[in-house]
Amino acid sequence: MIHRDSQKNWLAFWGILSCLVLPCGAQQADTVRTDKDSRLRLRADVQVLASDRMSGRQAGTDGEKAACEYIRGRFESIGLKTIMKDGGYVQAFQFPGPDNSGPVTAYNVIGFVNNNAERTAIIGAHYDHIGMGGKSSRSPGRHEVHNGADDNASGVAALLELATLAVHSKSQKNNYVFAAFSGHEQGLYGAEHFVKSNVCDMTKVVCMLNLDMVGRLDVSTRRLVVAGTSTSATLEETIAGLEFEGLDVVCRDLSRGDHAPFIAAKVPTLFFTTGIHDDYHKTSDDADKINYDGLALVVEYVRRVVETLDGKDTSPFRAAKGEPGEKQGNDGVNSSEDSTQR
Repeated sequence: MIHRDSQKNWLAFWGILSCLVLPCGAQQADTVRTDKDSRLRLRADVQVLASDRMSGRQAGTDGEKAACEYIRGRFESIGLKTIMKDGGYVQAFQFPGPDNSGPVTAYNVIGFVNNNAERTAIIGAHYDHIGMGGKSSRSPGRHEVHNGADDNASGVAALLELATLAVHSKSQKNNYVFAAFSGHEQGLYGAEHFVKSNVCDMTKVVCMLNLDMVGRLDVSTRRLVVAGTSTSATLEETIAGLEFEGLDVVCRDLSRGDHAPFIAAKVPTLFFTTGIHDDYHKTSDDADKINYDGLALVVEYVRRVVETLDGKDTSPFRAAKGEPGEKQGNDGVNSSEDSTQR
């Protein structure tokens, strides 16, 4: 999918990361979830995805393809299986180009933990960003790489770590699909295509957990916003009953995100975010500003949510509360600066 010289650039990263991924059955998730290797994986994934060589990961560009190939390689090294009929991890889709100039091809990356269970849970995060800026940029007039470390390399890094833990987990009453979506910034096209393609039988999906901008935990408030509990009594009870030191978990109504097509399909949903900040959609959203200890805490919290929900019935779906047009701010308040509206 990417040029041969670009592939060589990632081989060193894959080699280092593969040494940090547990061999099958070597350890249980409880012994690795907060260890040093986990933090190294999170940091390495953010640094690769938010590097200048990814050119901002705009959907339909070479930078997006490079990020797609990196995530595909990580899925393979982690030990995720494929769920696609063609035996691969990559799902191509098309969306309107800039100013409806014509169809553009972009790619979702999908991995699978098959526990031969009746029900499936989906964990997702978008990996595309806004490339060199343009209309979506909050750094006006600057045609420069917008690396999108928090938006949303942080969510993808968390997704990859959760996938690593799921492969070795004792929680096997659900199957688990891990989906890295593209086309988010142009209008949630990747998530929408995933749902409509029915690559995963949506009638058997018990929940969708969406990770978007989870890398800037404020050390003064330690606030993690969790939205979507209104979509299922089971989700509401799970979040309310989960005791977790180190985070101030605040429930809010849903805002716009890749969970929206799942909500439309009546799938119970949780959305996790540490919130909007001043570097959002600016050239300054860089890897050195990520709170990696905070990111590891978010991963551990979501892992416990996943573990608690394993095998539980989340039906019936309840209508979502909230305005599906905006992202959450640092305090959980909606921000009108989101570019995901169509």
